[in-house]
Amino acid sequence: MNTQYENPPLIELIVDLRWQCVQPTTAHGSNFDVPRNMAAPMDTATSQEEFFMRFNHEISITGGPHFQIERMVPQGFPLIPYQLVYRFRETSSDNEWKRLYQLGPGIFSAHALPPNYKSWSQFKPFVQSGVNALIKCRPDNEKKENFSSVILRYLDAYGPDLMGEYTARAFCEQVLGFSVQLPPTIKDKAKNVADVMPSIQLTIPSNNGLTITINLGQIDTNSGRKVLMDTMVATLTEVQENQSDTTNAIMESLEKCHSFTSDIFYKTTNAIQDIMRPLKGLHP
Repeated sequence: MNTQYENPPLIELIVDLRWQCVQPTTAHGSNFDVPRNMAAPMDTATSQEEFFMRFNHEISITGGPHFQIERMVPQGFPLIPYQLVYRFRETSSDNEWKRLYQLGPGIFSAHALPPNYKSWSQFKPFVQSGVNALIKCRPDNEKKENFSSVILRYLDAYGPDLMGEYTARAFCEQVLGFSVQLPPTIKDKAKNVADVMPSIQLTIPSNNGLTITINLGQIDTNSGRKVLMDTMVATLTEVQENQSDTTNAIMESLEKCHSFTSDIFYKTTNAIQDIMRPLKGLHP
């Protein structure tokens, strides 16, 4: 699918990478994994802070965009595995935010937000630069850890301009193709069945080594009631750190996730393609 839109529902695109957090070697020469539900001890926190600063230095010396750094966890608080600690926001000459990286123990993410986001092909080099920096800067005791998951996630919000006269439930059923059948005992108690808006969560193992998770529901915003569709596609196999080019392996996995997600998006929104005003020649 080679289409981009003048009026897309996209509110955020997220790339998410994860790997196992490992404690530094102790005085007795041993190390062990940090359980997911436990705070990292201070020696791990120190090594992680060094990791964050190395990453900041690496993305700053590339000659590319400038970044504003935000700490999301107060200094001195224990660091929890897979908790985002730092945000690196790309800035422009007019002070508008463009793209950003986020980083924490065992987790890296890259984000694109409209209206700056134009296409996957435009965003991909930014992702690749961040992945390169990540691989160079991971703590020494984690450099050999495989990447346990590679995730691509699209957040799409369909507002009144795209729903038209449909109710949120009718839009989900008749346009996007998602429906829930109510049992008679619940239908009998509903004031108006047409107003019933289910919150749908689906986890679908695919036949090509990916898992699709879709969350669909109604949200109320300042610009009106919308249907939010959160589509996450993840790889089921680890990316091996000992590969000759780990960055390319990660980018290939993301390309696979993107192709799969694009196909889902195009087919579920087929009925409103004209309203989104497609532009030919760009990947969304």
